[in-house]
Amino acid sequence: MAVLIRRVTRFEPFVCALILACMAACADPPRVRGLVERVDHENGRVLLTQPGIEGVLPAGTTSLGADQTVRSGLLPGQWIDVELARGTDGPIITSAVFVRSATEEEGWIESAGRLIPAERAEPIALFDTEGRPVTLAGLAGRIVLLDFIYTSCPGPCPAQTHNMRVVQRSLSDDARKRVQFVTVTIDPETDDAAALAEYAARHSADLSGWSFLTGPVEVVVDTYARYGIGTSEGEGGAMDHTLRSFMIDDRGFVVERYRSDVFDPVAVTARLEELARED
Repeated sequence: MAVLIRRVTRFEPFVCALILACMAACADPPRVRGLVERVDHENGRVLLTQPGIEGVLPAGTTSLGADQTVRSGLLPGQWIDVELARGTDGPIITSAVFVRSATEEEGWIESAGRLIPAERAEPIALFDTEGRPVTLAGLAGRIVLLDFIYTSCPGPCPAQTHNMRVVQRSLSDDARKRVQFVTVTIDPETDDAAALAEYAARHSADLSGWSFLTGPVEVVVDTYARYGIGTSEGEGGAMDHTLRSFMIDDRGFVVERYRSDVFDPVAVTARLEELARED
């Protein structure tokens, strides 16, 4: 009996290691509930906001690896329960179960059948080419396509206005009743109502559904700055500025942003038609 006890004792470290390895392998994988912020199919990642798991995953918004099978069922704005495993570049999602959709109180809205972050458009209160006050609040109930130009712009602004005109002319009759085009100058010292009226006529803009806006310098500057439009002095007296357009739905939420230098009139028209069909 004494010999037998000594043999077992000699192998106890190996037995313990084997038991611990088995326990680790058999333990439930770590799980967490999180909100999908973005699904990056190109890089095989999911951006997830979650409360964290001690020793496994820090709390906050984290980019996690996930294979195509997992990613294919995920959309931004979903609350999901996920199982995690160790990957070569950190934790990865091995499975995901849909729990519910995020609400407006949680910062998400539904737009044309998909969830997007809820972002209120910044106020606008300026004057059109007839000197009439125009406010974004006054356009509530209409879909707004907003851009920023100046009338002496040598290149990008005319191209931007051309694209806006293409969209305006491409809309169906029903959509045109619901869509308002709004163009704000970034050069209010030069672009008074008359200058904007001449610019609109030169570019064949239909003013029945398109407002060109100006106003006091400080108000205009504050307006475009709140939309993230930056300006700087360019060559030959030109103004370099951020090329951005914004789509605002009939509730006053920004639902799309477009780089104006790669603005696709066909895609923008399709999105406006989609919004216009919503009740």
